[in-house]
Amino acid sequence: MKCLHIINSLGGGGAEKLLVDLLPAIKKLGTNVDLLVFSNQEERSVYSKALKTAGVDVIQLSTKSVYNPFVIFKLRSIIKKYDIVHVHLFPAQLWVAMASWGLKTKLITTEHAANNRRTAFYWNYIDRFFYSFYSIIVNVSSDVMKNRIISLGKKIKNKSVVIENGINLDFYPKVEPVKRNTTNLNIDDNDVLLIMAARFSDEKDQLTLIKSVALLPEKYKLLLLGVGIKQHECISFVNSLNISHRVFFLGFQSNVAGLIKMCDIFVLSSFSEGMPISIIEAMACSRPVVASNVDGIKRFIIDSGILFECGNEKDLALKIRELEDVAYYNFVAQKCKDASLKYDIMITAKKHIALYVRNEYEQIIYC
Repeated sequence: MKCLHIINSLGGGGAEKLLVDLLPAIKKLGTNVDLLVFSNQEERSVYSKALKTAGVDVIQLSTKSVYNPFVIFKLRSIIKKYDIVHVHLFPAQLWVAMASWGLKTKLITTEHAANNRRTAFYWNYIDRFFYSFYSIIVNVSSDVMKNRIISLGKKIKNKSVVIENGINLDFYPKVEPVKRNTTNLNIDDNDVLLIMAARFSDEKDQLTLIKSVALLPEKYKLLLLGVGIKQHECISFVNSLNISHRVFFLGFQSNVAGLIKMCDIFVLSSFSEGMPISIIEAMACSRPVVASNVDGIKRFIIDSGILFECGNEKDLALKIRELEDVAYYNFVAQKCKDASLKYDIMITAKKHIALYVRNEYEQIIYC
């Protein structure tokens, strides 16, 4: 059995990080698997190198835009060589569906976001169209299935399953924390470091986290990892609050785990999520997690991390300061560490392989 995963790029998002862990695990379990990306920009080459080191071939279409419909012709010549094609994210989902017309290749797609980012009414019709080509729709959490898939009708719902994200748990104990005095940042050992790793977009709501930092004492400083369309707005907002000496924008980083271990508290301020891998990574690094009380987050940390009212910077600042109690800090950190053990990537990989080799997907709905 030959399997091909397809994604728009190897950027720094959760879907991309999942594949970096998932595909080597699938290969380790004996399934031949390759990855196709539309582009592979230089700053994102770390993920590509990691996959190639694990023996996963990375095929590049090298298209200038993922929204170019002419990629359909290139895709068709490639996907017909595979038994299973597993697609992640839009617009790859649409182009692969159209490229597969008349082929016998089995199509599977994964939905990673709990909200439907395409809000115009006509997108429901487009979604139903391309979903009709897929044999199975994998949802990374029951929240994704509830908020994104069920509304699209019974036909789509009946071929949907839930397989939760996982990470390579063997990796994190080996990671050394980045030394604060090597970062060239305005931080020292007495500072309390907060960190958030997420793309800069409306739904991630870094602005609320930035506002909370302005309410915290000077010793609290924030590292923001990631890139995106809202990054410049956040930088301008930090400057307007006169806290640029306490908030640092680090862009795309390959050593996320090392930076998390350098910091004291992991924060995720999103308005909506599917199942954020960054939270699982932080828990595996034994760091307490403070995150917004929204679908896609709360069910994963309600018994381990700390939830704050979404969009409420005062509540977030309060929840962060509660961790000044050392005993409480250690308690939350240990609960988070224990919770991470449920998300072993090998479990995730075995469930994916089960999808590939079984015909009756209704029998293998995982929650």
